[in-house]
Amino acid sequence: MNLPYALSEIRHHGLDRTWWRKRFLTHVVSRYFTGITRPESDPVTEEEWDNLIILDACRYDLFAELFEENPLPGMLEKRQSMQSGTPGFLSENFDNKQFHDIVYVTGNPYVNTNLPDETFHAVESVWKDGWDNDLQTIHPATMANRAMKVAEDYPNKRIIIHFLQPHTQYFTKPLS
Repeated sequence: MNLPYALSEIRHHGLDRTWWRKRFLTHVVSRYFTGITRPESDPVTEEEWDNLIILDACRYDLFAELFEENPLPGMLEKRQSMQSGTPGFLSENFDNKQFHDIVYVTGNPYVNTNLPDETFHAVESVWKDGWDNDLQTIHPATMANRAMKVAEDYPNKRIIIHFLQPHTQYFTKPLS
């Protein structure tokens, strides 16, 4: 746990009941249920892949339907995460380890706040400069474009691309 970050978050959100509820659900309730029914899963770093695309909060069944209608190159495979929330996912997969063969492209600030800087070869923090104030999120196209640039810049590295979508704001058609 990053104590200075946690304290700054508490100072910033101290009276926000929704924020406290989310923290309680993430850090207490989900850990309790994960401890009881821990999924049989291996860290993502033990799997074979060149590019790992994380669609944060995406339901596999809905994505599979869309994938059938609009296939993409590659193979769609279902995997169950060792933790459901991003902090737990990061902890279970990357805590106290170094992965200098991986560049992490992220729309999620937890990657920067919950892991030491030396965990990955590089972290491309799209959330820092790719945030769209009008949409109140990072547009998926911004993430995709940054990921393609990272793939060009680091051709010999594995790449994790951590999209915040499909969290809200939901997009039903491309923006013009």
